[in-house]
Amino acid sequence: HLDVDQVVALTAEQMAKFTPAAIKGFAPTIFAELTPNAIKGISLDAVDDIEPDTFRFLSSTQISALTPAQISKLTPQQVSQLGVEQVVGLSAAQMSKLSISDLSIDAIPVLSNNVLKSLKLSNLSTSQVSSLTEKQIASFTANQLSLLNPEGLTIEQFQAITPNNFKLLYSKTPLVLDKIFSLSPVISALDSTKLGVFSKSFFDNFDPDKLVLLSSDARSWIKAQGYHILVDSNGNEKGISTDITKPVFMQAFVSDNKDITMTFNEPMMSNDQASALPSLKSFKVVNTTNKAIKYTIDEITSSASSGGRYEVTLKLMSDGKQVTSIDQKHHLLLSYTDPSKADDWNALQDSSGNDLISLTGVNVINNGFGA
Repeated sequence: HLDVDQVVALTAEQMAKFTPAAIKGFAPTIFAELTPNAIKGISLDAVDDIEPDTFRFLSSTQISALTPAQISKLTPQQVSQLGVEQVVGLSAAQMSKLSISDLSIDAIPVLSNNVLKSLKLSNLSTSQVSSLTEKQIASFTANQLSLLNPEGLTIEQFQAITPNNFKLLYSKTPLVLDKIFSLSPVISALDSTKLGVFSKSFFDNFDPDKLVLLSSDARSWIKAQGYHILVDSNGNEKGISTDITKPVFMQAFVSDNKDITMTFNEPMMSNDQASALPSLKSFKVVNTTNKAIKYTIDEITSSASSGGRYEVTLKLMSDGKQVTSIDQKHHLLLSYTDPSKADDWNALQDSSGNDLISLTGVNVINNGFGA
């Protein structure tokens, strides 16, 4: 049995002579007194015989004295016992020789940037990824970020990714971000600094089930781009549309000898979208031939006819009764007023939520007249 003074005096050459069995018999308190030079003398055959809990008694200076060759001999149980005090002493060269997946989650946050750069980050477990600090995440390159297990990323870590790295991450490895979004709750951390890197296809293919996670900042950004969050007839959000092109009005004509049909270049008033119908008062029909006839709008319907023509039909009323016939010799003018400059649910819209612009005094074709 060695006393403290003897232990402190041990040299590397003397330590090298101890057999694995002898090393195994060293109490943790004995190891705690060894000089860094003595630590270096432990034979490679004896390293894995050191009791795992012994490593908790070693200082960072002693740990830093271990050679890369000795580090490579550590068992998973020994590595798992390396705590905060011990890990801070490890160099990048030492860390590259051990299995990072065996480190405790307590040890991960104190790893230096230099050490982290030397590691194969794809070997970090989910819990280890979650234990990375925001400062560590912010220091990673886009390539390093792409190696992390996305299941472990927290909202705070996601927010710590710099906008530039986020852009690089998406441009170089978009599938990584897709996986991140599918596995972890980071959608709620998307904000205006990150949304701008995505292509329109990202929004067009956005998972409807994750729309509820979008922050108010993200929703404001989406709206500012002119994009629309689509809602179905039950009030459930069903996706995002990046279509910001307003529908084009083609013509208006008398249909069924009693209605006015408007045609457009795309579908209008989608049945799948929970959009309040356009206000009946937004439309005005004037009979310039017989001004005594006053029309109001009774009902608005939409449909698609053959040849890719999309229609909206206005059913008319006059003197409180539904119009049953329009004189083919009468000239009609149609006007429509968009309620505001913004896209409104009480406006006439396409299926993506883009308002029709106001129309003033449009000729209504009546049996070929007015074209």
